[in-house]
Amino acid sequence: MSRSRHLVFWGLLAGLVLLAKLGVWVWAQGIAIPAETPEVPPPELSFAAVAAKLQPAVALIEVFEDGKYLQRVSVGVGFAVDTEGTIVTNYHVIAPGEYIRVHMVQQGKVYSAVRAETDARLDIALLVIDAETEPVVWGKRLQLESGDQVGFLATDGLTYRAEPGKVITASGYKDGQWFIHTDVAATLGHSGSPLFTMDGKVVGMISFIIPGTSGTAVSIAVAADDIEEVMKR
Repeated sequence: MSRSRHLVFWGLLAGLVLLAKLGVWVWAQGIAIPAETPEVPPPELSFAAVAAKLQPAVALIEVFEDGKYLQRVSVGVGFAVDTEGTIVTNYHVIAPGEYIRVHMVQQGKVYSAVRAETDARLDIALLVIDAETEPVVWGKRLQLESGDQVGFLATDGLTYRAEPGKVITASGYKDGQWFIHTDVAATLGHSGSPLFTMDGKVVGMISFIIPGTSGTAVSIAVAADDIEEVMKR
């Protein structure tokens, strides 16, 4: 083979190799795995949105002296803890009378209730109504730290009231029981309201308030842990 033909041959071979490499590169670009998209956390819900998600579970509790429901002797709040019509409220709410009505506000329905379990020391009462209910999601007292944002949700039977606040301490101890101390602005008629965290979990139930100076007060909540223990009886 002459020198000129030899050069032409090797030139053509080199060109074919380059074309082959170019084809492989183009093909690879067409099937290249895209870079992994970083996960974006879901946006945090506002306080109002978290409270609204709890509304189907929250009820107005009315207590009467007689079965004609004429003489009301007590009123408070309660909330559903299972799908079978179990409602929890404070013992002191239902103690004054014999006949109890439960208003499931969002559903617009009223039910007669019977006592299922009570614990006067813990200030917990479980009621049962003949209805399917949407329960709250439970949290734990020990998940709380001082300064954590919480809130409570109450109802007067027509509207809801949600108020934010903060945990003062999750370890308030009284009469052999652990209470949650908060600065949420609960008042008369709010007993039995669920105390919830910003992830929508119910960690307690408003039980009583301790008046403070300058019109302030400390709202004390029974812990969800104690409510669950009563439910197991």
